[in-house]
Amino acid sequence: MPYREPTIVPSCDALGAVFSENISVHIVTDVGIVKNGLVAPVENVLKKNNVKYAIYDKTRPNPTVDNVEEALKIYHKNDCDTLIAIGGGKYGTPHGLANAVIMPYVLESYGKCAYKKLHRLGVAAGVCNENDTHEIGARKFIEGIKTLNEKMNIPDKITGIRKDDISEMARHAEKEANPLYPVPKLMTRKELEGFYYMIGEIHEKN
Repeated sequence: MPYREPTIVPSCDALGAVFSENISVHIVTDVGIVKNGLVAPVENVLKKNNVKYAIYDKTRPNPTVDNVEEALKIYHKNDCDTLIAIGGGKYGTPHGLANAVIMPYVLESYGKCAYKKLHRLGVAAGVCNENDTHEIGARKFIEGIKTLNEKMNIPDKITGIRKDDISEMARHAEKEANPLYPVPKLMTRKELEGFYYMIGEIHEKN
């Protein structure tokens, strides 16, 4: 599908102009965010504009299959056709953006253990051909990702990473990934720290 530039809604109050009365919204969040009153402003706007909605507030970090299936049941039960996700990361960087920025760095770090599979992906994506060696095909695929990021104005660095936070961030990443992530190579905490230095415009902690 072609990339579509999203419309940025500047505040909860502006949501009224986005939704119509004949839709049903499914809000996905977690209980802590609800208790802290962060969902209430969205609820107030939906009520004010007579928009039906349902809430799923049992989301966990790295949601489980049970989370997804429970939320899906609520979505279907209430005939929802719109999703609002309320929550976010600690450091203010959207998860998808962080993944897009770091992906080329990680793929390059896998080295030869990922060449064959990346070559296959490159052939499927049309950025290399089957006659390339696995290494050349893999490198073309990674360059293709970088080119796509550039076309979509995705930066190759992330601002706001503080040097004093890197150890904690690497610890969380290691705990999440090891030993269950199905990746070509599991990274040590030290290796994970290295990625933050590669992608970050590092700031000293205030």
